[in-house]
Amino acid sequence: MTKIYNLTVFVEMSGKRLVIEAVNGEVTARELLEDLAVQINKPSTTKGVLVRKSTRKQMLPEHTLSEAGVQDNETLIADFEATAGGPGLPIYDFR
Repeated sequence: MTKIYNLTVFVEMSGKRLVIEAVNGEVTARELLEDLAVQINKPSTTKGVLVRKSTRKQMLPEHTLSEAGVQDNETLIADFEATAGGPGLPIYDFR
């Protein structure tokens, strides 16, 4: 079991940078995205993608961090789908 140390995740939606001191290299991209979504107050089912900043390549959801070649002190970019929010549009009856 490999550990990855000092992993920085930049969340595009909020502009936040989250630093993960140590993470198991066997964690999949999907699992990491689910945890990140909860940390930024989104449902864990929010769809997103992880991109390695150093290579600009998107990680497949089922790949582990180790399989994707993520190393210590690396930065990942998390991009979540924008979801609709707010009260919605008012509906008027024009009869």
